[in-house]
Amino acid sequence: MEIEIFRRKRGSKGQFMSHQAPLLKLEMPRGQVTVYKKTSDVMGLSKNDAIMFGFNRIKKVGYVFKEEPQEDSYYPRRSGRDYCRFTSKDLAQFMVDVFGLRPEDKQTYFEVCPEPNEKGMYEFKLKQ
Repeated sequence: MEIEIFRRKRGSKGQFMSHQAPLLKLEMPRGQVTVYKKTSDVMGLSKNDAIMFGFNRIKKVGYVFKEEPQEDSYYPRRSGRDYCRFTSKDLAQFMVDVFGLRPEDKQTYFEVCPEPNEKGMYEFKLKQ
């Protein structure tokens, strides 16, 4: 009698990827944006800091920067783990349009440049 054993494959790639490089993650369809610890360390984010996003459709890149809290700012909240997150379906849909993402993709990762540009913004682009 011949027995075939089928092993369960674990999806642990994303679990460790967040500790190696500064990343952002977009989860659809909820519109949840995750700012990993490495990214928040690079940007110097603390508990009540606000962030904003800018985009360049031609280059297909985004920019994230820390700002003084305002009415239209995004406030990433720590979840007890080594990342913070917030939800914005409007921002998520805009990112889908700018980067040409497929709506059926559940998770998309973005690489964040560890050095700010001359305006203090951190460029991010799709992770290859």
